[in-house]
Amino acid sequence: IAYGILDRVAADKIPMTTLGYGRSDAANGKVFPYVFPLVTHYWSLNTDIVRFIGQREGGMEKLKGKKIVHLHHGSAYGKEPNAIFLKQAEKYGFEAKIIEVPAPGSEQQAQWLEIRQFKPDWVIVTGWGVMNPAMLKNAARVGFPMDHIIGNFWTGSEEDVEPVGAGVAVGAGLSLVSMQSLLFGVTGAALFEGPEARAAFEAGMFRAIALAGRFGIPNLVFGSPLQRRVPDGLAM
Repeated sequence: IAYGILDRVAADKIPMTTLGYGRSDAANGKVFPYVFPLVTHYWSLNTDIVRFIGQREGGMEKLKGKKIVHLHHGSAYGKEPNAIFLKQAEKYGFEAKIIEVPAPGSEQQAQWLEIRQFKPDWVIVTGWGVMNPAMLKNAARVGFPMDHIIGNFWTGSEEDVEPVGAGVAVGAGLSLVSMQSLLFGVTGAALFEGPEARAAFEAGMFRAIALAGRFGIPNLVFGSPLQRRVPDGLAM
């Protein structure tokens, strides 16, 4: 909508605010005097992400020689960070690769094959809708580390992440079977009081999975010793 009414706003001389969406170059008030981006926009957001990656690497100078992919939704929104991303690559000396995911984004096998061949150190994601869980599932399928994927604020909701828990486990070389069966030996149990309780439980479970992956533990069984059910073919 913000893109569509941009010309109309200028013609009617009616102020428009954008809260983290719309054209990033509208921040230039000399060109867009009636558009007022509030909080942030996609250029500054991508700058923050690259600076965060630099912090994780031990300093912005450590980005030199690194490989970073920008995986983006195939829309005007998704393409917004591309120009500033290439400028940052030039400034900090990392090798940049831009990969587009055609809308709606549910098919990404070719893109993740390209990512696997490029062997990036980090992947920045400008996603939307079904692209986000599909992105995480494909990342897990090719074994790309989840803690080296950084998404913008349209790419990291709990709804995006929740369906791919099993995929994350598989990506770590582990298999995740029925949580309810493992805990209580039944299916359909109401285990959580609400979303916060569920999120806290899953966060602890994923930390356990990550730790097990580091130690090379092939199988995990959750639950008390008396009530756990070990699937056939898995050793304790």
